[in-house]
Amino acid sequence: MKTTQTFRRSLNIYTVVAVFGAFITAILMLIDPRQLLGESVWLKPFKFWVATGVYTLSLPWVLGLLGENRRKLAERTATVTVIGLAIELFAISLQAGRGVRSHFNVSTTGDAVLYTVMGVAIMVVWFMALRVTIAVFRDPAPLGAGSRFHLRRLTARIGMVLFLAGALTGQLMAQPTEAQIALMKTGAKVDSGTHFVGALDVGAMEKIPLVGWSAEVGDLRVAHFLGMHALQILMALLFLGVRWKVDARVIRRSLVLAGVSSAVLFATSLTQALLAESLVSVRGPFPLVYAAALFGLAW
Repeated sequence: MKTTQTFRRSLNIYTVVAVFGAFITAILMLIDPRQLLGESVWLKPFKFWVATGVYTLSLPWVLGLLGENRRKLAERTATVTVIGLAIELFAISLQAGRGVRSHFNVSTTGDAVLYTVMGVAIMVVWFMALRVTIAVFRDPAPLGAGSRFHLRRLTARIGMVLFLAGALTGQLMAQPTEAQIALMKTGAKVDSGTHFVGALDVGAMEKIPLVGWSAEVGDLRVAHFLGMHALQILMALLFLGVRWKVDARVIRRSLVLAGVSSAVLFATSLTQALLAESLVSVRGPFPLVYAAALFGLAW
């Protein structure tokens, strides 16, 4: 029990800090007029404070599924996750304060070192999440298929697999494009990597309101977002099903359908981005696939 409370405490502390960080950066977006690529310099740290806070709010729920023999893994995961995310957010916030990009920025030695440290930190967090996911799959269920624990474990299994896949798309963004490599060979100072397929980062690019994704070319952040936050959607679905006292078999079918639908949304948005098409593109079969997947989630 002591170990359990330890991992919950560290993750909960980070969640509180993330809420505070999101609040501060939201205020800074209102009072600081500086912009970077057509957006407030504080928008990126705001998004990351929110996203990481949501993750550390959800992770204790997943770690709580591990058996007593996995408590050390749960504690190590919590510690490494908090340290890794703290490094990531410190770097992002620091670069925002300087008015420069945090991701893809290798224009100076200091920027390149900071970007590398961020990448290493977040990959360590990813590998810890992978270990937890494997443990959740390997641990035997102590109760029957209709138990609440079984439904929680099913939710965690599906959600964490999608989280891992979504997070891994960040590696696609980190790869320098052919155009960037060509410019680097000339000695030019350019970014190493991009969110987009079909264009480099352009501040004047038309964007989808609220989320800021490209409305003109492929944007890898769509799949990144859909994969990483499928866990919270499934958790909400399970919570509502239990609260409304829905039959366990119905909840299980709904979770599986929602998981499949989330996977389809992730795979389709990733494919669309790699084909250099925006999320709002109406060409080909993508609109029908999205409609079917959203229907599956709503069902």
